[in-house]
Amino acid sequence: MQQTDREENGREQARTRVEGTEQAAARGKASTDAASSGHAWRRRLIITSTVLAFIAIGSVALYGISFIVGAVILLIFSALLAYLIYPFIQLLQRRLPHPLAIAVAYLAQVEK
Repeated sequence: MQQTDREENGREQARTRVEGTEQAAARGKASTDAASSGHAWRRRLIITSTVLAFIAIGSVALYGISFIVGAVILLIFSALLAYLIYPFIQLLQRRLPHPLAIAVAYLAQVEK
């Protein structure tokens, strides 16, 4: 009888150990799921923050460029005009001093 009691006791202890192991495994899985969901949340936050930062930087850059567009267009137009007038200035420079040749060339362009 004592032997059967011992066997039953041993079986019950083994069952308790198995149940305890299963519960521990379930708790471990739950904590792993919680950790992975925390990691996923942090990753989403970083991606969202990065996208918003790029949008903000792009907006500021476009806003800044809008201030200098007029100046850049004026600079390009003046360079083009100087390039086109230069041969005429060289022609006038044969008979006139350089500053006067430039003034005459620009005045001739205004009259047209």
